[in-house]
Amino acid sequence: MGLRVLVELFSSKAAQDNLVGLNYALGMAKLGRRILRDKARQQQLGEAIGLAEAAWQESESALDGSVVSQLADVYQQHISTLDFRLSVNGKPEYLKQPEKVALVRALLLAGIRSAFLWHQVGGRQWRLIFQRRKMLIAAEKLLTA
Repeated sequence: MGLRVLVELFSSKAAQDNLVGLNYALGMAKLGRRILRDKARQQQLGEAIGLAEAAWQESESALDGSVVSQLADVYQQHISTLDFRLSVNGKPEYLKQPEKVALVRALLLAGIRSAFLWHQVGGRQWRLIFQRRKMLIAAEKLLTA
């Protein structure tokens, strides 16, 4: 699924629409780098995510509301306090619903975690900008293999 999303985002068919997604990805990469430099925050995040993982292991649902809420709290306590913030755009009627806000925060936390891991294996922000075509070709090859 991730490869299909990558192909969709990097294909020129909907490039204008996908700039929003690219901006979110760049913002998450920036936050991931800031966390990488802050060892104390890294430790706190790891512990908080570990607690959420334990709660998830005990839940009966893959998308348990209490776990999503717990992850949203982790985002709010450890990420929202940074000087750089991601601004989420969307329909106000959805963004006023607490369960939707919690889901968005949990997804942002997952994206930042992915960006953090991507950075650890050599990924950089500039590659999202200048090597999209190369990543698109590699993703398409993997999908057809």
